Amino acid sequence: MLKTGPAEKGGVKPGDLLKEVNGQPIKDVRSLLDTVAALSPGSDARLTIERNNSTLAIPVQIGKRPQPKETKK
Repeated sequence: MLKTGPAEKGGVKPGDLLKEVNGQPIKDVRSLLDTVAALSPGSDARLTIERNNSTLAIPVQIGKRPQPKETKK
């Protein structure tokens, strides 16, 4: 999770277990990346998370993924 990224701004915290994005089950990192990549930046999404044995629905606005920083050689 990116510090000050859309998930954190929406209320997702370290340790939360992401179960669904807009009702789409998240099985692994690949399914998360594919599901989020299919959403347009600026659109709204609903994350279903598990936190402390409770299920929560958290609304977030999809952001634009930052470009990776170049490494110096």
